Amino acid sequence: MAWNVLLVEADAALAEQLRSAFGPAGFQVTCLAAGEPAVERSRAAPPDLIVLSAELPDMSGFSVCNRLKRALPGVPLILYTREAADGAIEAHRASRGKADAYLRAPLDLSDLLAQAATLLHAAASAPAPAAPPPPPPEAAPRPAARAATAPAVPVAPPAHGAAGPAQ
Repeated sequence: MAWNVLLVEADAALAEQLRSAFGPAGFQVTCLAAGEPAVERSRAAPPDLIVLSAELPDMSGFSVCNRLKRALPGVPLILYTREAADGAIEAHRASRGKADAYLRAPLDLSDLLAQAATLLHAAASAPAPAAPPPPPPEAAPRPAARAATAPAVPVAPPAHGAAGPAQ
């Protein structure tokens, strides 16, 4: 089975280089050059792995990572950067939408492929996320408040000689 990888990289030459590295290792790679199309594509057809550049033309790769991890928490994501400061990476690593791995460019392709394989095998052996609990049953409607009852009407005892016990 081939793993489906979504590669988000604005530099076409680097994207092609990465695609060429993944191909012989048995990966099918889809390349996108911007963040918003990557989010839309991932929601429509979740990949097995996302490899994401922090430097994108339409938005920060860190923001894209946050959105993707919220939408697809079980999909492993590798975030790499050419320009981000160590402090920015550490701050993102402490966030809820953090990547599963962080790399610095220039990328060592064998390291990238090893990270990808490790993350994919870990994701494949992890238990499936639990289904969300069913919604609580709707509360039974409360009985309507009783209308004020009419005053009790005294019941007259049966008349003598009418149907009733003989005396």
